[in-house]
Amino acid sequence: MGLTETVYTFCVTKLTGIEIKIILADPILRLLVAVPEYIFLAIIIIICKRYHLVLINIRELNEIRRINDYER
Repeated sequence: MGLTETVYTFCVTKLTGIEIKIILADPILRLLVAVPEYIFLAIIIIICKRYHLVLINIRELNEIRRINDYER
């Protein structure tokens, strides 16, 4: 999320010319700037769920740890 937020904020500031200080000072701008980012992230989550894409498989990481602990 931090990566997308950084890229998104950079793009918004370059495209609109509004500085980050101005965005942070105005509560309405804070909301308006964040909404498209959250919509984008929601679309990514929906696509990942629909096609069963896994970014980080916690079960697999736990199994690797158990195997490494067993080998010691």
